[in-house]
Amino acid sequence: MRKIISELNWGGDKYILEYSDSNGFDNLPYENCQQVYGVCFVKNKLLIVFGEGEKDDNRWGLAEGHVGKFEKDPAGSVSKIKMIDPKEYKKYFDWGEIGDRIIDRAVELKNQDCGLDL
Repeated sequence: MRKIISELNWGGDKYILEYSDSNGFDNLPYENCQQVYGVCFVKNKLLIVFGEGEKDDNRWGLAEGHVGKFEKDPAGSVSKIKMIDPKEYKKYFDWGEIGDRIIDRAVELKNQDCGLDL
């Protein structure tokens, strides 16, 4: 299993991020989950969204939401969607080494019959 640890500075605070490859959610405490991102494909294209947030928080990124049943974009912040080549995602957003692994892993899983326990 591949594991990556990195540091994020956001809003003057420092966070330690930890990523591990996994084929399920058994080792992830549900009560600590607050937000989720989807690496979504349409054929061989990666779906990204443009979210309009507060102040200068307008950006391209992965589809995101809160943990639970999805019914709509509750904030109404998604104003555009785009289908891109996954290799070009850094033209739109850059999540560093962990982001690279998330996209690479999603492409790996998409290209195989992986039998995920989701």
